[in-house]
Parts: sequence; C-alpha cells; structure tokens
Amino acid sequence: MTEIIFEKNGQAVLKRAIDNATLTIGRDPASDIQLLDPEISRLHCTLEKQNGHFILKDSSRNGTFVNDHRVFQATLKTADRIQIGSWRLKLIEPLSNTQTAEETVVQCKSVKKEEGLSNMLGKSPVMQKVFEKIRKAAAGDVSVFLVGQSGTGKELAARSLHDLGARKEKPFVAVNCGAIPENLIESVLFGHEKGSFTGASDRHTGVFEEAHTGTLFLDEIGEMPLDLQTRLLRVLETQTLRRVGGKQDIKVDVRLVAATNKDLQREVAQGKFRQDLFFRLYIFPIELPPLKSRGHDIEMLTAHFLKLFAPPQKTFSVSEGAMQKIRHHEWPGNVRELKNALQRAILLAAAETIESEDLDISFLSQQVHAIGELELDEQERISIIEALRKTRGVKAHAAKHLGIARTSLASKLRRYKIDPKLV
Repeated sequence: MTEIIFEKNGQAVLKRAIDNATLTIGRDPASDIQLLDPEISRLHCTLEKQNGHFILKDSSRNGTFVNDHRVFQATLKTADRIQIGSWRLKLIEPLSNTQTAEETVVQCKSVKKEEGLSNMLGKSPVMQKVFEKIRKAAAGDVSVFLVGQSGTGKELAARSLHDLGARKEKPFVAVNCGAIPENLIESVLFGHEKGSFTGASDRHTGVFEEAHTGTLFLDEIGEMPLDLQTRLLRVLETQTLRRVGGKQDIKVDVRLVAATNKDLQREVAQGKFRQDLFFRLYIFPIELPPLKSRGHDIEMLTAHFLKLFAPPQKTFSVSEGAMQKIRHHEWPGNVRELKNALQRAILLAAAETIESEDLDISFLSQQVHAIGELELDEQERISIIEALRKTRGVKAHAAKHLGIARTSLASKLRRYKIDPKLV
C-alpha cells in the first residue's frame, strides 16, 4: 500500500497509508490531513487515486511545488519532491512480507529470504535475535517498547510488527512526539472539537482515532510533556479518549508501539517521566542494536542503499578503499547515517564506483565519534553546543546542521539549560 510521509524541518512528523480515493490536505481541521502553517491554504491541495496513479491538484494561494516547479495538476511518482508551505511530502512504497521474491531482488539483489524480516534487513546474530522477538511480539497484541539509538530502525521495526500481526490490514499511523510543538501535541494525539481553542474552526480527529483497530507508533515518547503523559496513561488504561474541548468519551482500540533513544529508567528516577506510564509501556521491550555491532550487515546494507538510490540504468559499487572506510567508521548515526552518506556519495561520485573521498562524514558524526565513551546525554549536549558555536548561535542553522527539527532543538536547549547567546 502506498504511504505518504509529511516532513517538517527535515524530520518525518507523520506517515499515513493512502486508502481513500481522494485525500484533502490543508490548514482547515476538516481536511483529511491538517497541516498548521500560515503559508498553507485552508484547502491547499488534493491527492486522488486514479487507475493506480496519484494525481495532485493544487487549490492554494501560495502554490504547490513538485521537484521545485509550481504545479496545478501533476501525476506523481514515488521519487517526486512535493513542497507545500514549510512541509515536504513524499510517496513511498514500503516493502512488505507479501512481496514476491522477484520484487525483493529489485530492492536489494544480495538479500535472501532468511536475511530479512518484512521491511528490515540483517543476517547478523544480533539482528536475527531482534527478528525473533518481533515475530513473537507480532503473534500477540501487547504494547511493544522499542529501545535504541537514533537511526537504528525503530520505525521499520514498528512497521514489521504491524505487517506481521493480526492488524496488518488495518491502519498504521506513525507520529514523532519530539517533532510536534508542545501546544499542538495534545490535539495531534487526541483531536479537538470545534471552538475548543483559537483557530479550531471545525472538529479534528487525532491519531488515536485514525489508528483505531490498527497500530499507533509513538516515536521519541520520552519527549512527551509530563502533563500529557497523564492523559496518555488514562487512554491506555481505559481505552477511551476525550477530544480537546470535548464532553464525550470515545472508545479506541489500538495496538501501541512506543520508541525512544533515551534511558527512560533514568528519566523516571529524575522525575522526567512518569513511572506508572513507564511500566504500562514496558511490557515487551525490544532493543535495536547499533550498526557498529552488526558485523557484515554493513556490507548488505551498503549494497541495498546503492541499488535503492542509483539513478535509472546505473549500477553503483564501492572501491575497496571506500569499503574499508565504511567498515572502520563507528557510525554513531547508525543505519540512517550510512543511508545518508551513500546517498550523498552517489551524487558526488565521478563514476559508478564510489571512492573513499566520495564518502562525506557529517559534522555530528565526527563530534560524537570524537567524544568516545561519554554518556549519550553528554554527547548530545556537547554536539549541540558545538553546532551553536559553528553557526554563531543561530538556532535554525544549528538545527539544520544537527539534522533535527527546530522544535526538537528548542526542547533540548531547555532540557540541557543551554543559552545560545552564551556558547
């Protein structure tokens, strides 16, 4: 099933399966997808499915852009870059456990059936253990808690749990809690009624209702404010919710998958995360290993990404020198960092063989690697300070440099008590 991803400031905020004939996108709460942005019209555009193709129709003042060109109607391809206001949209066709062997070869020629699970790749012993846990968890319906560093594939694991479970034909909704402004997250999760606050001109359905009978993936749940954690716990315990400004309880049935890159036990001890919510979520924990502990999976993933990002009629490979550089790098950004590095390398390479000099390691990766064995929080704090210094305290530039949303950076500045003017 085709999905549409909504990104803001370079970070995925929402993912939605497209199962309707027409999908409306705009600022109006009555839209199928509501995006809060002053540059977005009340009804900005529509996405229609016609004969297996997706037709984008613009109805806005400020324009809808596909591959940097303003369009009024366009037939979309999965590689197209769609921009509306400050939001970027893209269509994806996720791998699923129902694909044929021939289709899987197109994605990664070197992958065998036993070397992957649903949309995840890995033949290392640590990943085989992860796959076994996912299979066992998918067979039941309990809440699953995914733990792992940023970039280890927690959303892919959540999608695999959904695809392999009894709810696979139902909705899968993914939300990044750390990328949503604090004043909007309650409405995003639980919805709101018309007139419940300024700008609420109509009723809005939250992601819990949208995921009803399916799976809801809450990424970066450690970033959720304490007062909202109380509401979330009540929803999980009672399986009912009340929209913001609402007077009626609404029954919801979702399988919750939560994820974090934080040590939530330490967060609980420091009073930053509710203990009762922690125990409610931590029923079936699955830890996603860092890339550096996955052995020869690095070669497999390299082959996969080279095939995935290669332009049509081109086949990319890596030189021995480049492969040595890939093997010996620590990859603190994990699979996401490897993916981004190879995507850049394909653009930089003069030929279809990627050389060592084509592999650019990001600033954040260098900082984390140099810090070594410091605790994760300290690594993050120092990286943020260095980014602010490099960008002369401009938070928007620092967030872009670090590869995170500006709202996430603002939250981390408050958490670590960092004043950009003093760094």
